[in-house]
Amino acid sequence: MPNTPGLGLPNERHYSAGGAEGEGVVTDLVTGLEWQQGVPDESFTFTEAASYCAGLELGGEGGFRVPTRIELVSLLELSRAEPSIDVSAFPGTPGDWFWSSSTSAGDPTRAYHAYFYFGYPDLEDRTSALRVRCVRSPGGERPRATAYDRRADTARDPFTGLTWQRGTADTPLTQGDADEYCADLVLDGHDDFRLPTMPELETLVDESVRAPAIDRVTFPETPALPFWTASSWAGSSDLAWYVSFDYGAALYDLVSAPFQTRCVR
Repeated sequence: MPNTPGLGLPNERHYSAGGAEGEGVVTDLVTGLEWQQGVPDESFTFTEAASYCAGLELGGEGGFRVPTRIELVSLLELSRAEPSIDVSAFPGTPGDWFWSSSTSAGDPTRAYHAYFYFGYPDLEDRTSALRVRCVRSPGGERPRATAYDRRADTARDPFTGLTWQRGTADTPLTQGDADEYCADLVLDGHDDFRLPTMPELETLVDESVRAPAIDRVTFPETPALPFWTASSWAGSSDLAWYVSFDYGAALYDLVSAPFQTRCVR
């Protein structure tokens, strides 16, 4: 999962535009995904967006599709707003709602989107008209790993390479206290835990289940409640992002709010 450069986090965001990828295509050098650089002016229903991407050709090549929820979240640049995206790689991006291809487990008439005005992912009725930015995967779409590598107190996700705390903090914490809790945590012989970014925490969301929307074998007794992330809202010192595990939406709140905590390394 790409992270904002300059924060000392792994996988710093890095794009390459044009060149071998073709005119109008941006390659994410962290994920390997190839993205449509510009976006059409019109909006689409969920079904219309899929048809548009399937028919798109850039640089003489097709193979485009609507991105999955987590692929779309990987584009969010939470250090800025209006829009929350790298504007050097994707100039002219409107601060609008964009479709993903991922539908809701609780209601298949709704699908996930991301709001690029300031960055939050949520659900929307599939008949609504939203924007779309298409993506393609060289070598084919990479399937989500079906199992975590579990140890007593941690679990490694083969899909991202991140290792997660299987439990949670005993009590709700402010964001500052959550950050300290993770920094002091020692599990399975490791002491380099930290509070995850919002996009990193979104990778734990299991879209096939709800309340909680997470692998319940790997992360038992996870409450369907908001969990803190390390991501500030557009650089604010007073507001930070959380992910709610009822169905995986994310939003921001005051850093003084008491939320759940799960750490990562």
